[in-house]
Amino acid sequence: LATYARYMTIYFEANALSATQIGSILAVSRGVDILISPVFNGLADRTKRARTIVQLSISFSIIPMIALAMPVTEGLKFIARSSAYWIFALV
Repeated sequence: LATYARYMTIYFEANALSATQIGSILAVSRGVDILISPVFNGLADRTKRARTIVQLSISFSIIPMIALAMPVTEGLKFIARSSAYWIFALV
């Protein structure tokens, strides 16, 4: 997420999202990161399978990235882009 986050604002601007919409998307994704990271870290420590968890996380991150690339109608653009980005933040 850290690699893509720098360019996501430019991507969202190119998709005609407003500054408020872009800010809310990024703010929620940061909140999700803060809440979910300790859960995955605890799971990795408890199960002693950190490598497997990282591999699954990378594999599952492909799905929201494909969803971000799919064409969307104008009315659903904010919902589609934000939900795909938030799912990407979860993984």
